[in-house]
Amino acid sequence: MLLRLKHRILPLAGYEMLTYLRGGSGLAALVLCFTVGMVIGAADGATASLVAYRLGRFGAIGLGFLALPLLAAGARRDYTSGASDVIQSRPQQAHELMLARWLGGFLFLLALQVAAAVAAFTFLLVLGDAPADGTGPRASLLALGHAIVVGALPLLFLSVIGYCVADLLQNVLAAAIIALYWLLVLLGRDYLSRVFDFSLTQNALAYVLISAGVLFAAMAVARYRQKLANYRRPNVPVLAAVFIVAGLGLAVRFVLVRHDPPLHLHPVAIKVASQTIRSERLPGFWLPDQFGKRVQLADYAGAPLVVGFWSPAEPESLETLRALALVHREYADRKVGVIGICISDDMWVGRRVARERGYEFPMVTDSGTHWAEDLQTASPLTEAYEVSYLPAVFVADGGRNLVRKLETVPQSLLPAIRTELDRLLGGVATGAQGRPGS
Repeated sequence: MLLRLKHRILPLAGYEMLTYLRGGSGLAALVLCFTVGMVIGAADGATASLVAYRLGRFGAIGLGFLALPLLAAGARRDYTSGASDVIQSRPQQAHELMLARWLGGFLFLLALQVAAAVAAFTFLLVLGDAPADGTGPRASLLALGHAIVVGALPLLFLSVIGYCVADLLQNVLAAAIIALYWLLVLLGRDYLSRVFDFSLTQNALAYVLISAGVLFAAMAVARYRQKLANYRRPNVPVLAAVFIVAGLGLAVRFVLVRHDPPLHLHPVAIKVASQTIRSERLPGFWLPDQFGKRVQLADYAGAPLVVGFWSPAEPESLETLRALALVHREYADRKVGVIGICISDDMWVGRRVARERGYEFPMVTDSGTHWAEDLQTASPLTEAYEVSYLPAVFVADGGRNLVRKLETVPQSLLPAIRTELDRLLGGVATGAQGRPGS
């Protein structure tokens, strides 16, 4: 099987990808993606993490809509051109030819995503401002890799669905149905559960399994249509069923173990949301950080605590991270606790940003976050802390008693945190002299 993949399928897939790239529309798409990447990388205030996040969304949404008609048109070309006649003059069997042509289309889409990412990070590196202290490196290979992979995962699912559904139904309008579903996911996110959004990283494994199942199902039908001598062998249909059932089962499990409105309300998330900052004490939580360690406020008993909320969808709130990084560095010898809380329906964004920027303070993501018009109802923690807009930082004493809630312009955030901490610590902190990034 591996030899067949190497010597028969991959060469044809490469040829198909080059066919897309050599065409006028393919070159135009490549130039467009390069231009989009250039705009993203050259935007004011762009950082490596922000660029990576925007490129991931561009791949999922922008290229996602291109994937559907592109792959559906490729499938239509196959079943209207007399595929069986073409196959007789080539060594490929029907299912191998189908797999190679789908793979060629997917590789073309991946090339577009890579072009946008390379352009963005090149312009960020060449034209971007020098990174402010606490914002991480100007550009990093880790952020570049995240930008490509995060955009490629939904493209994998969309390309499989676009090609295979059109091939199975032999109707290019099938892609319109998938496009409608994608529109519902994007526009109706306030009443749809997160498990339906295949652009979210936490759903990637389930949708990769479903994609593999649909692909094997299409291959089985292609074998049947060609009436190969061994088309009745059950291995391919069984693999299709196993992958689809495993993917759907995993998706169901995701719903049952997570706070995923409106399908499932997790009792722990409801308990977290039932707390209130009006009690003048910081509401508690127990969430994993970027290192996989569970973080809770009890870990910081007896020391001042700074808790900052941010979201990748709110670029101005990224100043929260810079402020937290500098506070963690300056007050480390005074045992001041610093925690960043990411508010995003993608549960892996906070972890990726923390790794890209090299943060050592805990970065957690409220796993109950879901899309909502009102930020305060978007997650259990924003509800408990009554966060109405970002950035938002809470400073507490050693007993978790609220000292001050900071919802101010980003430029005033760091000085305000320093003022409250210096007052709590009874004077100027050891690391206050010659503070960077002031």
